[in-house]
Amino acid sequence: MQELDRNTSYVSIELSNAWDMFMRSYFLSCALGSRTASGTRVRLLNHAGFQSTEDAIKYSVVQLNRRHRGGPIGRRDEPEWSKSNLLTLSAGLGFTNLAQISTAFSTPTATFEQLRWARNFYAHRNDDTVTRMKLLARGLKRPHPRSRQATTLLNAPPVRLRTLQSGSIKRGSLVLSDWIAELSNLASDLSL
Repeated sequence: MQELDRNTSYVSIELSNAWDMFMRSYFLSCALGSRTASGTRVRLLNHAGFQSTEDAIKYSVVQLNRRHRGGPIGRRDEPEWSKSNLLTLSAGLGFTNLAQISTAFSTPTATFEQLRWARNFYAHRNDDTVTRMKLLARGLKRPHPRSRQATTLLNAPPVRLRTLQSGSIKRGSLVLSDWIAELSNLASDLSL
């Protein structure tokens, strides 16, 4: 059980961190004028442009009203690289690929919230994260493919994440697999 818990913890935390870094990199690529797959440069319609990554990060800190203690901006000073923040920054700057970004995020999904709750549970394991994880587990309650009845494992979230079906991608898939598939599909839809 400890091995299962450790593996599930690792995958949940790393998947969340990888997605955050993808969103950050995507914003910076667009803000600095990268080219799309078709060769079209992403332009900023509402801003003169940025000379560096640091300038684009400073802009995001100011636009999203993040508190900054002064001096160089560190990773902890940066905004949360969430869907809503990416949409806000993209619209504010007038990215020429804003329609593509909006379309990619138009499909409703609970993956972002579910993944954040799982990540916070495994990273912090306090009363608040345990409560949220139990709520998440209740929402994902589905029968295990090898069982005739729903398995209730509210006190064992790692088992719940690894073994219960979420059904959001295809019937019979695992929750962690669903999250990976959803984020992978979204990354493909956003690709430059």
